Amino acid sequence: MPDLLVDSVRRATAQRELSQRRGDGGQYRSDAAGLRERSEQPGRPSPFDIFTALIGLAAIDLILAVRGFPCLYRIVKRWRIRQEPQATYEPVRRICEAVDRACVYYPKRALCLQRSALCTCLLRRKGVAARMVIAVRKLPFGGHAWVEVNGEVVNDSQQVQRLYSVLDRC
Repeated sequence: MPDLLVDSVRRATAQRELSQRRGDGGQYRSDAAGLRERSEQPGRPSPFDIFTALIGLAAIDLILAVRGFPCLYRIVKRWRIRQEPQATYEPVRRICEAVDRACVYYPKRALCLQRSALCTCLLRRKGVAARMVIAVRKLPFGGHAWVEVNGEVVNDSQQVQRLYSVLDRC
């Protein structure tokens, strides 16, 4: 019973942080009615998008556990962009939100590398020329990953480009 309470508190905290980051005034709902309401609006992820992102998170966790970072890096670097490129940013917002929501429901904490690798692959599958950026900062030492489309950060704050030194874009 205490584990259920901890999980619900963790999910509520993650949803609140996501709402604050997105600036939607805390209207981010996790119940089934909220999921239906948001998925019916244009640009909102469908339940299938969120389910796809959950499966992707599990696959990335498995790749990292079995084969490690070099294998994940190669997969993302070699992932091809669909032949028909998208002209709008609608799939970008929808996919990034689906990944964020999947992270709320995922039983493990998804770090920036997993989120960025998944977001990059899903966007490329939709025909968007997304690039995963791996970067580092000196003081305090830390690494970070995010996704860029046309040089613009799409799954994180725009400030990360200024705070971190880029190691690679794949």
